[in-house]
Amino acid sequence: MRASTFLLTTVVLLAVSLPPAGSAQNAEPPTLSPELTEKLKSEIERLHDVLTEQSKARRGKASEIFNGAAADAKKAVALYLECHKTIDFDREGRSDAEFREWRDGQDARLKEPVFVQGLQLQLRYLGLACEAAETQDLANIFPQLMTHMDNLVKFNELPPQVLTQSINGSIFARAYELENLLSTNKSWESIPMNIAGIYQQTILPYLRKEKPASLMSAWSKRVEQEKKMVAYLESVKHKAVREVDRDKRGREENRIENNLGGLLRKYDSDDFERDTLPNLQWDMMRDKYSFVDPAAASAEMIKFIETNLKHPRVAEWLEELSRLASGIASAQPETPGNAN
Repeated sequence: MRASTFLLTTVVLLAVSLPPAGSAQNAEPPTLSPELTEKLKSEIERLHDVLTEQSKARRGKASEIFNGAAADAKKAVALYLECHKTIDFDREGRSDAEFREWRDGQDARLKEPVFVQGLQLQLRYLGLACEAAETQDLANIFPQLMTHMDNLVKFNELPPQVLTQSINGSIFARAYELENLLSTNKSWESIPMNIAGIYQQTILPYLRKEKPASLMSAWSKRVEQEKKMVAYLESVKHKAVREVDRDKRGREENRIENNLGGLLRKYDSDDFERDTLPNLQWDMMRDKYSFVDPAAASAEMIKFIETNLKHPRVAEWLEELSRLASGIASAQPETPGNAN
């Protein structure tokens, strides 16, 4: 009797504890309680903040390192070698002996003043790019950016490729893992020597919004700097070509073109005088009309069109001036200097 009672009790307990047949497929997956869910979300947010601060600190340190190396030729070369070791040897599992062999092969290049000068300019521009990517306010770095523009036209020799290629993929950006940060800033030109791009993407938009009174001065500086770049590139190109045998000149021109990343085409003297310079002058007057002094600008634009009646874009300029005039006629103009 006791055995039967025990067996019956055991069967009842098993029936209560085991899920019904087929319920394994239909059972709801286990979930956290609301309290634990909120706690988990809080921990995730905390860790996200920690990673954000770490990333910000790393970028701030990188900017500080870049600026320090930009101010010292020896530090610039040392950082260049250090970053190459990190990217091309340490991360690839290559030996120190291989790095030393590569470094010895770079010795002559690293003693060239123009290459070192280029490294320093690239590092300075990269430091500014990091600061610009961290803030929407360019006021703190704007003077240094204008100094960078002045330094670009001080070369006496062919500029190194580090200035004609994007900083986003530079050895420094890769070593400090800055590619994503730099590529997200759409208001920053990535090529340190692209004068037109830097003015177009950063300098002029900033001044239109924040300091329109300084806009015409910046435009004058841009036109002057682009003229200097044309003269400079023409000079170094002719000098380099003259110094090689006649049968090698075509090859030398191609080498220079590749080294400059298309700058020679962009600043071809004939194209510049015929097309680029008139367009720059017109764009400058258009900004003057929209942001500074429409009365003075309109008179300048009329005179400019009359002087350039045979230019291929003259009809476009006249149409644009007509649209501007229609805008002024249909509404009261904003106070000069405050237009958006």
